[in-house]
Amino acid sequence: MFNNDFLILRLLMENSAGLFGSDMIELSKGQLKRGSAYTTLQRMEDRGLIKSELKDGAAGDLPRRLHRITGLGQTSYQNALASHGLVQATAMGMNGAFTV
Repeated sequence: MFNNDFLILRLLMENSAGLFGSDMIELSKGQLKRGSAYTTLQRMEDRGLIKSELKDGAAGDLPRRLHRITGLGQTSYQNALASHGLVQATAMGMNGAFTV
């Protein structure tokens, strides 16, 4: 699994209501770049790891794609964690920190 894929899956696991691409770029704190993020999102959707739906923009804005993780994406994310001996810590607001 590519680093950007893993990062996107982590962000979507932490935000079950879904995220727009621009939100992911912002939340990644510079790890995701605008130029590659949307290509990666499309590739991941083609592979069934995420799904997206078109949402109407605010008055006068263009529609935007809201991305959510799929069951396959959740499984792939958990398998990637397990293969590295990691566990996602979500209790007590740890916000995606990892422990070994």
